[in-house]
Amino acid sequence: MKATYIRLLLSLFPVLNSAQSVPSKIYTDFNGFWESNTNNQSIPNNRHNLLAFKIGDKVYSTGVNNSLLTSKGITFSSGNFAALPITSNPTPGNSTFIGVGKAFGGDGDITPIPVSQPLSQYLTDGASGLDLGTAIFNFPSGAEINYQIQDINVSSIGDGIPDLLITQMGQISNVQDRFSFRNSAGTIVGTEFNVDLSTVQSLGLFRWKFYNANTSPITYNTTVGPNDSNNTRDVRILALDWSDLGVTASNAGQISRFTQIFSGQSDMSFTAYNKNSISLRMPVSGIIFKDNNGGVPNGLPFPNVSISLKNASGSTVATTNSDSNGFYSFQNVLGGNYTVTATVPAGYEIVGNAEGTLSNTLNIQISDSPVQNRNFGLYRLPCVKPGLTGIPAGYAKMGILSKKSISVEKWPTTVPNGHLVLDSDSKGLVITHMTTVQRNALSAVEGMVIYNTDLKCVQIFRGNNPGVDKSRLGWNCIIRGCNEE
Repeated sequence: MKATYIRLLLSLFPVLNSAQSVPSKIYTDFNGFWESNTNNQSIPNNRHNLLAFKIGDKVYSTGVNNSLLTSKGITFSSGNFAALPITSNPTPGNSTFIGVGKAFGGDGDITPIPVSQPLSQYLTDGASGLDLGTAIFNFPSGAEINYQIQDINVSSIGDGIPDLLITQMGQISNVQDRFSFRNSAGTIVGTEFNVDLSTVQSLGLFRWKFYNANTSPITYNTTVGPNDSNNTRDVRILALDWSDLGVTASNAGQISRFTQIFSGQSDMSFTAYNKNSISLRMPVSGIIFKDNNGGVPNGLPFPNVSISLKNASGSTVATTNSDSNGFYSFQNVLGGNYTVTATVPAGYEIVGNAEGTLSNTLNIQISDSPVQNRNFGLYRLPCVKPGLTGIPAGYAKMGILSKKSISVEKWPTTVPNGHLVLDSDSKGLVITHMTTVQRNALSAVEGMVIYNTDLKCVQIFRGNNPGVDKSRLGWNCIIRGCNEE
């Protein structure tokens, strides 16, 4: 699993053979500003972005926040790094986990669960995709991710400036991760780079909690993390130059993709690239929601919705369907202007999209960054069933009245199937108000209701095994829906 030590290297084969490849420090924006290998440093336990890393006596910025580095007196060489644009959802194994900082969404085991599918979002989140506080632990052995290459800047080969950053966030030993460039036929161009990432010197510790990625819905893991080493893992980063993968000016033109093959113990927060060194084809992705409250798209996943990608001339470039998690993606799209259109199923309508309109088409522009979160919310018109007819099972026998007198004869015994009946013409019912933190301190029982002052909604506690809609566990805001679903 991922450890929390971060290392940066230019070559490991499997022994470090370049003094410059051994990192001595990283800088992030945890709690405003954090640097590794300092006295009395705090252990990061939440989201934070990689700002810079030090190799030898030189600091390279990632471009995330150069002004912050300057304000802290850090002298650096300005860089421009971003996470490789993975949008294909890796298939998790039995021991694959989503790892997030222990305080992510709230400390420890909280409800509702703060993580979700697709897994790929945790490899590209944060500023420029460089969030070190989220990761996927234990990619299955032999699993691979491919990134499509448009061209490599040959002047960047062997120039001493890192071109690729590989993260390893957990416990690992005696296994090989493999990296290579390949041509259109799948043949390796240059040489395959193999490394046991446990040989990379740790830069420090991060504190994690883990969620089972292979369950539906995703569940909190109560054994991995809470009971070992206070949830901490070593963090490592491997920095490579194109020359470490055998790339030369003569063979660079043959390259069509970069391939990463995992050892089974690989724990990745992101794989980042130097945007000055390479041009990539970019993915387009989003989620289709069955959205019963409109506005910003959210809710339950909506599978099997047809999505089309069209170029500026209106020609269809590709089509796909949303998966079981509502997720869709188009891979390896050339730069330019496009539209993404969701085909609305019969009986449904668009109730919101990523641009805040009610259109089933979104305009997108592809340049040097992935296009993500192009989401749509679809739903049917609100519906209710007619009330039951016939003789009720019983009538209310107790009521609380704030009026001077009853307005319905024999109230409350005229109210069918009730227990306690409230009636007033000048008073309102106010339920318990509390914050999310106060709510999480409760010993909740199923059916408990509160008003959440943070989320500004009435919430009901549905427990861990609700009889209806088993994906909505724990505390949930009460929202409009069809009572036939």
